[in-house]
Amino acid sequence: MPVPPELSRSERLVALVWLACGAWCAWFQWRHDLGLPLLDEVLVPLTRPSDLLASHYGHRIPLPSLILWGLYELGGPAAMRAASWSCPWIAAGVAARLARRLRGRTTAADISFPLLLAGPWHAFGAIHAYDLHFGLPALLAVGSAYALLHRRELCGVVLLGACLGCGVNGVCLAIGLAACLPWCARSAPRGAAVVVGVCAFGAALTAGASGAELPEVPVTDALYTFGALTLTVLDRVPARWPLTVAPVALFWLTAGAVTLRFGVTRTRLLPLWGGLVGASSAWLAIALTRAVPAGEWAWVPGRYQTLVALPYVFALLLVARAQRRRAAALAPAVVLTLSLLAALPSALAHADEIGAWVDGLESDTRVAIQSLWTPEELATHYGERLFPYDRDVLVRSLRAVLDR
Repeated sequence: MPVPPELSRSERLVALVWLACGAWCAWFQWRHDLGLPLLDEVLVPLTRPSDLLASHYGHRIPLPSLILWGLYELGGPAAMRAASWSCPWIAAGVAARLARRLRGRTTAADISFPLLLAGPWHAFGAIHAYDLHFGLPALLAVGSAYALLHRRELCGVVLLGACLGCGVNGVCLAIGLAACLPWCARSAPRGAAVVVGVCAFGAALTAGASGAELPEVPVTDALYTFGALTLTVLDRVPARWPLTVAPVALFWLTAGAVTLRFGVTRTRLLPLWGGLVGASSAWLAIALTRAVPAGEWAWVPGRYQTLVALPYVFALLLVARAQRRRAAALAPAVVLTLSLLAALPSALAHADEIGAWVDGLESDTRVAIQSLWTPEELATHYGERLFPYDRDVLVRSLRAVLDR
């Protein structure tokens, strides 16, 4: 019977950090559990088959909505929330394995993948199930890139096709990944046909979503919002952003230098370029449709954290190939890893603030539920914290959850 090779120190370290990030997310969800649906979660108990293709803030998101509805029926809010953080956590493991394959070995800097996709910056995703709409396309995109790089074209095409059911963000990722197929697929005509199909379905799903708006956004506001997305990878508190500008700029400068110097442009790596372009397109879409005035508190909500991290993941994977023979090419990964470790205390502190807010809401609503408050009374007193957008929807959801 063959004996499995012994793991290196770097492999053990990366595996330990990956497991620790998953354990932290699971603990955070358990420690700050809310018995009632929070924010957009209130829509899940009301989901019907006809709602799967309905527009939600300008998106059609049938696949995550179907999964959330199924998990809610099977295990309630806890099952939905576990899936929300599990998807990016699994994506981190896939990315770390892909980096090892590209580089030929694991390095300690690969701990950046679990920190980026499942670290305490994702605290909101651990207690808000609707973040699955962002975590699922991230997992599908990384999985598709992994499959395409391993010449498993059918699997890769199926995964990028599934991205189309995850809203505009998934459409951006799917089109970016599909665009490489005419060059890296075994059959160029077949790859071109996939591109046409993906673009057609993506356009149909996006254009058919009522409520999608393209407001007139000043260039300065769009640039500010794009910059906010870039800096939030290290710190979610705008007051500390001046401290993150230097390491973020240094990462992208060194990553660009490695790409140009060591020629990370082989056809085989096109799926990674497609992932980077698709993830960056999602940033651009947010900057053009959700922009805020320059100097205002950046709204960049916690649910966007996976989208914030995804371009960094694909950039790290791209430069990993150059690290096979050039030790200097490890510089971008080292810069980002050290920056993430330095920012870890502030991320944990911000996570504690989120947890305290949820605990306060859980304490108040638990007393009200035990006092047999009606859904209307709960909505009146706690609607601003549970779901401030539509009181009638909240009441109907509470009736379904509490069976009152």
